[in-house]
Amino acid sequence: MDSVVGEDQTLPFDINLSISRLPESLNSGNFSMDDMTASLFPGQRMSPAKALTMKDYENQITALKKENFNLKLRIYFLEERVQQKCDDSTEDIYKTNIELKVEVESMKRDLAEKQELLVSASKALESLASRGVDDGREKMQRKMDSLREAFSARIQELEESLQAAQEELESMATIAEQEKLKNLGLEKELQAANQSGPSADSGSTPERVRELQQALQEKESVIEQLRVSLNNQDAVIGELRRNDPNQPMAEQMTQLNSLIGQKDSQLQALREELDRGRGNAERDKEVFVERQNEWSRLEQKTRQLTEELNAAKSSNQTLKHTLEEAEREMKALSDELEERENKLAAEKKNSLKRDKTIQGLSLVLKEKEKEIEDLSGDLEEKDQALAKAREALHKAKLQKYQGAEHEQSLFLEQQAELSRLQAEARSSLLEAQRLQRVLGSRDSELCLLQQAKLELEQELEQLQQQKKKGDKTINDLQNQLKKLNGALADRENALEQQRLEQQEQNRAAEQKLQSAIERHTAILNHKDQQLQDYMNMVKDLEKNKTQEEGDPMMAKLRARLKEKEKALEKALDEKFAAMEEKENEIHLLQLSLREKERDVEHLNNLLSHNEETINSFDALIKERDLELQQLLNSLKNLQRCKDETEQNLQRALREKDAIIQHLKQALDNKTRDMEEMANRVLNQSESQGRDLAEQMSQRLKVTEAMLSEAVKDRERLVTENQTAVENLLANISSKDQLLKESAEHHLQALNDRAAELQDLRKQLAETQLQLRNAQRLNATQDGHLETAELRAVLAEKDALINKLLDRGQEKDRILLEMKTSEALPPQVLELRQTIEVLQEKLEEREAELSRRNSEETLDITTVSKKSVVVLKKELTQKTEALNAALKRENQLKISLAELQSTVSELETRLEGQTANIESLTSTLNTKEEIITELHQRLSQRGDSRLPLTRDQASQLGESECSISSLPQRERTIIGGDRQQQDVASLSDLLTEQMELNRALRAEQHLYSDLIRAVKERDGVERLQKYLLLMEQDIVGKDPTDSQKEPDLINLSTPIKVLKITVKSFQK
Repeated sequence: MDSVVGEDQTLPFDINLSISRLPESLNSGNFSMDDMTASLFPGQRMSPAKALTMKDYENQITALKKENFNLKLRIYFLEERVQQKCDDSTEDIYKTNIELKVEVESMKRDLAEKQELLVSASKALESLASRGVDDGREKMQRKMDSLREAFSARIQELEESLQAAQEELESMATIAEQEKLKNLGLEKELQAANQSGPSADSGSTPERVRELQQALQEKESVIEQLRVSLNNQDAVIGELRRNDPNQPMAEQMTQLNSLIGQKDSQLQALREELDRGRGNAERDKEVFVERQNEWSRLEQKTRQLTEELNAAKSSNQTLKHTLEEAEREMKALSDELEERENKLAAEKKNSLKRDKTIQGLSLVLKEKEKEIEDLSGDLEEKDQALAKAREALHKAKLQKYQGAEHEQSLFLEQQAELSRLQAEARSSLLEAQRLQRVLGSRDSELCLLQQAKLELEQELEQLQQQKKKGDKTINDLQNQLKKLNGALADRENALEQQRLEQQEQNRAAEQKLQSAIERHTAILNHKDQQLQDYMNMVKDLEKNKTQEEGDPMMAKLRARLKEKEKALEKALDEKFAAMEEKENEIHLLQLSLREKERDVEHLNNLLSHNEETINSFDALIKERDLELQQLLNSLKNLQRCKDETEQNLQRALREKDAIIQHLKQALDNKTRDMEEMANRVLNQSESQGRDLAEQMSQRLKVTEAMLSEAVKDRERLVTENQTAVENLLANISSKDQLLKESAEHHLQALNDRAAELQDLRKQLAETQLQLRNAQRLNATQDGHLETAELRAVLAEKDALINKLLDRGQEKDRILLEMKTSEALPPQVLELRQTIEVLQEKLEEREAELSRRNSEETLDITTVSKKSVVVLKKELTQKTEALNAALKRENQLKISLAELQSTVSELETRLEGQTANIESLTSTLNTKEEIITELHQRLSQRGDSRLPLTRDQASQLGESECSISSLPQRERTIIGGDRQQQDVASLSDLLTEQMELNRALRAEQHLYSDLIRAVKERDGVERLQKYLLLMEQDIVGKDPTDSQKEPDLINLSTPIKVLKITVKSFQK
């Protein structure tokens, strides 16, 4: 106990637990977390330039945890110092009380942290649900503000908890000092009682009984001294009788004999009083024995209370573990919420992009409508032009014979109008193709929107599942809180009953003590009265015996009487001092009772606070349910809006298709009208004009046939592409379904494994209980061997668990390698995310298993007694369970490998399909380029042929006009020779025209063969053969003939064009 020589100067407390060594800044109460957070939160707001991250907050929390750890260390050293100064009996009580208070404070802190996390999560969900994409920045700012407020509230709560802990430490220090003083007084009393014998009492009675016994002993000694003095006086009287036998002496002797008789009667009364006092002392001894029994019963009760406190500690530890698990789950949920928030932000961005694309498409549709209106206006203008052309034709019929030059100009204008109308028809066809492309792009965008809708529905389902999980965890926590509240209520009732019983016992003991004190005081008063009488009698004797004043014996008696009076005065003073000490002890007991009542009130406040938190949790759950309903309603409204927009787009597309078909019909009608006009013009003209019109019509037919074939080929390619895309989508959907089925199977296997793990935990808990019971029952040395065996088995289990953890790390590494590979489709990414989540759950459960095993090792180290057979059975069961878990893990590995193989197959198939799509698109682009080049070349060829034919027509018209208008003048002036020459020239011109017609027909055949050759495989070789034949025909003709030079020129140009096309195809 007194082994400590001096105090530890490094500690902030002294031996009396006073905080006098702390610095003034800390001891005065100025130490708070506001100084720490002042630099972080100036003006209760944080500037946007210096926004604190979660890492900073975590650093602050770790700093606070370190400070809490330092405080705990200081408390630990204080406990050691108190242990050195106090008893073993009170040491356990102090320990348990301090540990309970520390655990209560930690539980408060954990509850505050959980509440803050729940509040932050609820605020994040509310901000996500209530506000849209435009208010994202404000929402994040509010979140940061809420987090700041939460952390400031948390810091304040921590400060308050620290202050409360300091106050409790001070109160505990005062209580410890008081208890220490009491214990020292009790130790002294017990030592005195042990020294005096079994008659000594404990608690408050021993001092009083000891004082009464001392007073009785002193009075007995006084009585013995008086007896001795009486005997001496008798001896003196006898000597005087022998020496002086006078009459007055005889009278004195008679008087003395009477006095002696009186003294004898008084002595007899005193003896009877002594006997009564001894009986009272025996009664007091019996009371003391009863008090000792009560003391033993109180010690048993204190032991029971300590056991209950230990049980409460164990329950608090389990609650701590559950709270840690809940914290982990809350962290995982917060991580998932952050991921979901990021996904929602990405989806919102994608939705904004889609809205922009939809707006762009709507603008494009408006532009197309404008273009269609322009085309309709152009068609009206063409109608007007056709009407004007008909009027012009009618006028031409009327003015046919008014001049050949006017007819030629009209014919040229009509031909120009025909070429313009052909160009417009081509442009309208190109516009129709472009509109078809736009329709295809819109279809693809609709498919993308549908996929996004499905993804959003899946995310909603996942969020609902997460909500259900959160509700389950909250319900579990509520059930645990209810259980804790019930246990606390039971403990409070038990403590109140014990307190009442102790109060009743204390009252009974006080009443007994008061009765004993009154009885002893009455005895002392009676004895004091007797002593006073005796003193009076002695004084009378002194008066009667004035002659014998110088007798030394009488002086001695007087001195002794004075000493006895002084001793009685001292005894009375001590009695009053003992009464004052008893009153002080009663006052201290009343103070301790008040402190206990305050503790009970504090516990009641804690219970009310817990109930309020539970009610707040219920309110938050209801709010979350309402928010989820609102989200579901908003999603339904969005789906309706999407459906309406899709229907509107489809209606618009149908209307556009109808307009396009109407325009096509109008163009066909206009082309028919133009053909009719051309036929009329050709019918009105002469044979040369008819040939030219036939050639133009044939060219138009050829171009229309080419265009129709090209359109058909393109439609066929589009249908093939659509079928291929549909097949791809079907394959992807089938693979998605397979992946979903595999994921469900995987989840079911994981759930089975989780259930088995729970069964294993239950078995482990049962084994722990059995081991504890065995520790209490058995007290042999066989437990040491069994504990060694159990340690070996646990080491094997730890090795197995480490192997499982290594396998989990290998799985994580494989997943990271898969992540670092090429970009994959969203379905594969979703599968990987699900696999990662499942692996995280596996890691958490393995960590829990390792923690449980560590706890088992700690518990088993304390175990020393249990039967070998039961332990072997349990070990066999555990080994079987571990083997089953390993088998399931192998099955899960196989399923993961299968999933990875399916994912790789899907990747390869997708790559192949993308390559096929790219090849198809490249072929489509090449074909479109070839078609455009052919159209351009045909238009160029048509433009190059039109001027030649027009020149020939003009020459022929001039010749006819000259023939028709001037036959008489030539006859009159020149005669018949000139007429013959004109007829010969006309015949030559007709032959040239026939040759040109043949060349044009051959050219048309060549172009048709060229287009067909493009579609065939050996088209390039056949084109080369055609070119050789054409060159041979050109070389075979006579170049000296001046009239055939135009044919050579006209044939050389298409050969050059064909060579260019052949080279392009070869490339």
